Amino acid sequence: MELEEIQQIILNYISENEIFLYCTPKCGGSSLLDSLKKYYKTIHIHSKSFFEKFYTDNKIIDKKFNIFDCIDKSSRINDEIYIIDVYRRPVERNMSYFFQIIDILIPNYKEKTTEQLVDFFNKNKYFDYYQSIDEVANYYGINLYETPFDHEKMYLEYKFKNINFIILHFDYTKKWNVILKTILKKKKKIIIKYYL
Repeated sequence: MELEEIQQIILNYISENEIFLYCTPKCGGSSLLDSLKKYYKTIHIHSKSFFEKFYTDNKIIDKKFNIFDCIDKSSRINDEIYIIDVYRRPVERNMSYFFQIIDILIPNYKEKTTEQLVDFFNKNKYFDYYQSIDEVANYYGINLYETPFDHEKMYLEYKFKNINFIILHFDYTKKWNVILKTILKKKKKIIIKYYL
C-alpha cells in the first residue's frame, strides 16, 4: 500500500470522530477519553503540534494533513461534532505533572527536603499556559469567550455551525457525568472513570 493511500485512510478514520478532546495534559482528558469512547467515536489530542509530532515521528503523515483538516472533514460527515477542553488552574496542572515525573526530574527526590522540592518546582515551568481549544477557535476565527463561563451550568458552550465547543472546569469533575449527559443529550448516565 502506498504512503498516500495510508495517509488518506488515516485522515478518513480520524475524521469519523464525533468528539475531539482537545485538552492540555493533566486536565482529565484521559479520563474523558476512556469514558466517552464507549458511547462516541472519540479522539484525544493536546494540540496541533502534538498531533503533527505524533504522526510525523511515526512517519505516517509527514504534514500532509493536520488536525484542523480532520475536524473540517468530521463536521462535513457528522450531523454534529464536539470539541471539548478542560480548564484547570495552571499551578494545579504543573503540580500534577511535577509529581507524575518527579522520579525522572529528581531521581533522589526522597532524600530532598520539602523546601528543596518546593524550590525546584518554583524554578521550573512545565507547561506554558494556554487553552488548547483556543487553537481551534483561532482557526475558525471565533471568540469562545463572548459569554463568561457559566458556573451554574458548570460549563461554557459555544456553537459554530455544527461544531459544539465545550469547556469544562476541572473543579467540577465529580459532575462531569451529569454535565456531559446534558450536553450530549444522552438518555443514559455517562460513567466517568477518573485517572486524575
